[in-house]
Amino acid sequence: MQYHRRRAMHPPTPGRAASPTPGPPVTAPALARLLGSGPPQRELDALLVALHFEGGRLDTLLGLLQAAQKHCLAIASDRPMVVLPAYGSTHGSAETVALLALALARDGHQVLVHGPLSDAGRMTPAAVLGALGLPPARGAPEVQAAWARREPAFVPIERLCPPLATLLERRLLLGVRGPADLVASMLRPAGAPRVLHVMHQDDEAASSRIRDWAARVEADVVRAGLGDRGYGGLRRPARLEVMLSGQPRPDLLPAADADAAALAPLATAAHQAGAAPDAAATSARCVQELLSGARSLPAAPQRVLDAAASALAALSARPQPIGSALY
Repeated sequence: MQYHRRRAMHPPTPGRAASPTPGPPVTAPALARLLGSGPPQRELDALLVALHFEGGRLDTLLGLLQAAQKHCLAIASDRPMVVLPAYGSTHGSAETVALLALALARDGHQVLVHGPLSDAGRMTPAAVLGALGLPPARGAPEVQAAWARREPAFVPIERLCPPLATLLERRLLLGVRGPADLVASMLRPAGAPRVLHVMHQDDEAASSRIRDWAARVEADVVRAGLGDRGYGGLRRPARLEVMLSGQPRPDLLPAADADAAALAPLATAAHQAGAAPDAAATSARCVQELLSGARSLPAAPQRVLDAAASALAALSARPQPIGSALY
């Protein structure tokens, strides 16, 4: 999905993407049609505009998530799966996602990263992982093969949930807002009995929706707010929360590091270059140095890794799959 081309061709109208005045709720049948078998474009556009003015109600978000789950790629897992979504503001920096994914996979966890291949000229985790020799997976067999090599697997949203990918692209063409990014970040691959979502979200309204969703569907989440979207996110203290079965678990949080904010910038040249051809390669080298021990791992992502490890240990001790009928 070429997000950067779409945004360049159809920039949002000034003021149009501002927080809308809440409108009437979008009905469950309308949400099902939204992700159904090719609704007419006029109807699709009308529903996207309705979602823009609907105001992001939790029930609407859950309804859209339920509809999307029916089209989600099946990926079997014999242990808790770690899912790192990479959609706009829900993933922090691309380098952070790649670093966390590689570190968790190296420790033997089954790690799935998903999102768009490109995004409005911003570097994506897909680009960083690709520069490290890890191309996107085209289906479940390639995901399983990556896990067998103790590597993370990146699945483009077009492969993970094609109708939702169409929805995301059309929404950008129209220049409207809505819950699609959050819904994508909440996807649970079919066949995965247990999923730990590791999310990055600094927006407080979206963070509140994540908490409400986790509580409603009894989801397992490590949410990190790492501040800046660029490399500063790796240098600032991570604002963390852990929820298991939708309940806060402060006992699983690692201690904060008072020196986290004083760490040196990482791959500043790549951050400034943005989508320059060598930016992903520069970021990849930085990530390799961190993983090899040539450079010290910053305290902020280390805290996220520690929180994820504690959450995974708690999940592994559970005798049965978790999750509600809504998820």
